[in-house]
Amino acid sequence: MDRSNEGKFLRLIHLDLTLLLGLLAISGTGLVVLYSAGQRDLDLVTGQAMRLGLGFAIMLALAQVPPHYFRFWSPWIYLSGILLLLAVMVIGDVSKGARRWLDLGVLRFQPSEIM
Repeated sequence: MDRSNEGKFLRLIHLDLTLLLGLLAISGTGLVVLYSAGQRDLDLVTGQAMRLGLGFAIMLALAQVPPHYFRFWSPWIYLSGILLLLAVMVIGDVSKGARRWLDLGVLRFQPSEIM
């Protein structure tokens, strides 16, 4: 792909090359540090890399959404986050002495992450 087509492609998918390269560098460094600190456990790094790939795919998908959709939906997402935080107070799961998680059966979810 030549330089002009590369720029057109990045504009088409709504990504900034500098930001993308920075994210990839930081993420790659994090995986290397995890491997060296995690007793060289490749399964741990593979699982984290898969979640990282899922995160990048979600980022790419959200980059395609026009900003006016975010302006419309953001109050509703915020209200949902507040309700989930209140739900933690009532039905939250205690882990390591703190009530922070909602146990949804298949996965445990920490509502403060969306706030």
